[in-house]
Amino acid sequence: MSRRFNLRRLTALVLALMCLLVMTVQAEEAEPASEARNPQIPAEYQLVAQSSRFNLYLYEPVLSIIVESRANGKLLFSTVMNDEELSSEKKVERSVNFYKSGVTLEYIKDIQPSLEQINPYGSEDCQITYDYREDGFTAHVSYPSIGISHDLILTMDDAGLHVNVPLDSIVENLDQPYVVMRTAEGEERVDIKRYETVSSETEYVFITADGAEYIVDASAAPKAKGKTQVNVNVSDTTVQALPLTVRTVALSTDAGEIEIPHYRVVIKTQADGTYKLVTDGAEYVLPADYIGSVKNDGTVLVKMSDGKSMALPLDKELAPTPTVAVVDAEGRAAALAMDQVVGFRTNTYAVGKLPDGSAFRFLETDILEKHYNSYTAAGLYIFPLLGYSYMGGNEGYMIIPDGQGALIELKNNITDEKKNTGLYGNYFSRTVYGDNISEKDAYRDEYTVPVEPIVMPIFGMVHTDDQIGYLSVLEEGDVGATIYAYMNGTNKSRFDYACANFNFRYVFSQPMGPVSSPDYTAGAVKTRTEHRRSMDIVQHFLLEDGASATYAGLAVAYREYLTEKGVFANASDRPFDVQLDFVGLERENYIFGKQDVVMTSYEETLDIISELNENGVDEMSVVLRGWQAGGLTGGVPVEGYDPAGSLGGKSGLEALREYCEAQGIDFALEVDVLSLNVETHPTLTYSSYEHITSKTFERPTYGKVYSTLRYLTPSMSARKAAEVVDEMEQGGLTGISLTGITQHMSDYAYKDQYYDSAQLAEIYTGIVRDAGEKMTVTLSSPNAYLWPEANVLSDLPIGGSDHNYTAAEIPFLAIALSGRIPFYAEYVNFQANTNAFFLHLVEQGARPAFLLTWEDPIELQNTNSSSIYSSRYELYADMIVEWYSELCGLYAVVSEAGEITAHEREGDMVRVTWNDETQVYINFGHREATMDGVTVAPRGTQALVDENGEPITDENGVQVTVWNSGWTIGQEVSADGN
Repeated sequence: MSRRFNLRRLTALVLALMCLLVMTVQAEEAEPASEARNPQIPAEYQLVAQSSRFNLYLYEPVLSIIVESRANGKLLFSTVMNDEELSSEKKVERSVNFYKSGVTLEYIKDIQPSLEQINPYGSEDCQITYDYREDGFTAHVSYPSIGISHDLILTMDDAGLHVNVPLDSIVENLDQPYVVMRTAEGEERVDIKRYETVSSETEYVFITADGAEYIVDASAAPKAKGKTQVNVNVSDTTVQALPLTVRTVALSTDAGEIEIPHYRVVIKTQADGTYKLVTDGAEYVLPADYIGSVKNDGTVLVKMSDGKSMALPLDKELAPTPTVAVVDAEGRAAALAMDQVVGFRTNTYAVGKLPDGSAFRFLETDILEKHYNSYTAAGLYIFPLLGYSYMGGNEGYMIIPDGQGALIELKNNITDEKKNTGLYGNYFSRTVYGDNISEKDAYRDEYTVPVEPIVMPIFGMVHTDDQIGYLSVLEEGDVGATIYAYMNGTNKSRFDYACANFNFRYVFSQPMGPVSSPDYTAGAVKTRTEHRRSMDIVQHFLLEDGASATYAGLAVAYREYLTEKGVFANASDRPFDVQLDFVGLERENYIFGKQDVVMTSYEETLDIISELNENGVDEMSVVLRGWQAGGLTGGVPVEGYDPAGSLGGKSGLEALREYCEAQGIDFALEVDVLSLNVETHPTLTYSSYEHITSKTFERPTYGKVYSTLRYLTPSMSARKAAEVVDEMEQGGLTGISLTGITQHMSDYAYKDQYYDSAQLAEIYTGIVRDAGEKMTVTLSSPNAYLWPEANVLSDLPIGGSDHNYTAAEIPFLAIALSGRIPFYAEYVNFQANTNAFFLHLVEQGARPAFLLTWEDPIELQNTNSSSIYSSRYELYADMIVEWYSELCGLYAVVSEAGEITAHEREGDMVRVTWNDETQVYINFGHREATMDGVTVAPRGTQALVDENGEPITDENGVQVTVWNSGWTIGQEVSADGN
């Protein structure tokens, strides 16, 4: 029995151990890869999602997150964790709340519209509830005090974080403004017209001995004018300016005091223009210029008829009793002598408008409750401080979408610690896809150097010391977003961070004068856009760590993201070529009107192409600009297929098109359906684009023939584009190059109806998509939201705006596009240093583009295209042949589908790595430089070989290659050089 009991106990013990072992294994399987919790992560943060590369932690009260690399344990914080760092900031509550919150909502108070901020940290009544999933959560954020709420949906995968704020989740409780007032019957609620300011209005009531009450409007009360005279309403209803020497308080009541002047001298205007001065019982008639100043000794200095000055005493007793203009109980005007007044009272009224537009007015003392404000959502920041750095405490940089892309170094910029100001006066602030011209004028003057517009809606942060970083991609909501990058020392802050503001509404000044008047802007009132911008918010934070946490690694991640989204689905499979844009026709003023200025006829274009073909330029794409009747400026918008007769007409264009087709040359006509020349297209005048203020938009050309151009409304642009595409297709054309709409993004108005940029983007996308169904589409300087509809991209920036706060310009855009879609750089013609520009083409894998004319561009000096100063073909013929030949050498190795996989720089040296392991070393400096043991001549490249002429290879047997004009191409070779 004892043995059985022991056996039973032993069996039970074994089973318990086995269960414990199973539970332990299961627990280990459920534990995250980073078994030990990072001590830098505060205990209040909970692990809410994981990918194979990163962990995500959340602090619920303020919707703050921490991203942790599972490989190296490094962190990115979305809010300021160290309160001591905040203590160094200027004590601005708004800034502290912003720094301590994961999201910040901008809203507009409708009465006296102004932009305000609210966030979880700074709002006592903010309510956040969460629904959790395995890959993230949904946060329901509500601000009861302003009646606005929204959802935030966050998911995590191997690419990073994906955040979505659906438009329909944004709820605005639009309270009706009102006041509750006391009446004879009790209490009454009075609704107020929205956006109408309810102001206070004060009146004075004078009470006489017989109890009569007389109202004196505030504007009629005596006002002191300077120290020596006063304006007062006198009995003849005129306003007199009288010398003031003694001021006494006539009345004093609980409501306040009103000062009434007494006078020792009376001066009245005479019919003949002289003045009659009464003092000391004597009367003097004096010319106007004889009146002198009142002295402090109680005299007035005047000039007598003999020209001498005389000091006359001022006699108080001779002064008449002041009178004021009043209104009696029946509303009749009267003059009331001040010696009749025995009492004084002030009444303060609330004045406003009812919803039906009628006015209301009642005593402030009768108001029991006021509710003047309703609130509307204006904008949203999502994790704006993610990856922030404090006073350059991290090594690394911010990535900004300036042109091709640029870096802002993380370093200490503070020069005045007391004021928190630093080296740079400005921070980076740019509206995605260009200025919203409906809100502000983007065209200031012809001398302003424009900044490079944002064509890709991205920004990022990299901590190179911790090998962790992210790239933020604005997938939706980009059409209403502004990107910021703040350096410590700007905006009175010690933090470095980059963020985006998604704008739903904004406050603007609505001019009240006639649109056509010179003082159109006079009397402007503050108001806001009424409708909420119709867009969801979708923001992706692509995460990288380790060796790929660089700007190049993030550019590659952006390329993969775009590919996965199908952005390059329509990309053309075009061999490496050179783009040649030809200017055909412009217009200039003439004695009897205007005449054509022919720069390149269709036949001359054919001759140029033929000559280049014979000289070895086998692949090229040709785009005709100004091919239509009216030319470049007079012929916009393009209406149908109407080749200019002075260029060769339809037959000439047909011959050119057939030649290009026979030679396999991609051929397209440039079409602008945005710009509107009302002088040449008067029937479209009433289809002009308007500012949100209802003023017709006009863009100055600074040209000598047509001074301004307007913009077509998007709906009319769509109609004209459809007509052009149909007629071009019927004419045998297979290529179109769209411009204008590809570069424009704004809100607009038409016939007093407001439309937002999201609606504009939808129409423009439809224009490009419809064109792509019938022909090959090239987009000139296109905004990223149009890339999915494009076959080819052209006129992309080669650099940036060269801001003084940028540490380096990077080929971020080129890396993201490389190998996925043909793209051409901006024109070679207008580069100050063509040698450096050529090196950038090699660095970026971009195709060159030239703007050409047969005639000398001096012929354009009296046209609207006088800015084209260098375009004559014979000057560029040899360069086109040489550059084409040399760049073909590169693409013979990496191919048109080659992708840039890495890009590193050391000083003036750059190493570019392609996906076939080909490496290119480039020296952009003016002196010889070395990188990885490779020495390159100034502003140049060369093949790297050893003393025996054999290629030098790296440890993987790949030839380390740089370039020169001979262009020895790097190939994969064996370790022994064979």
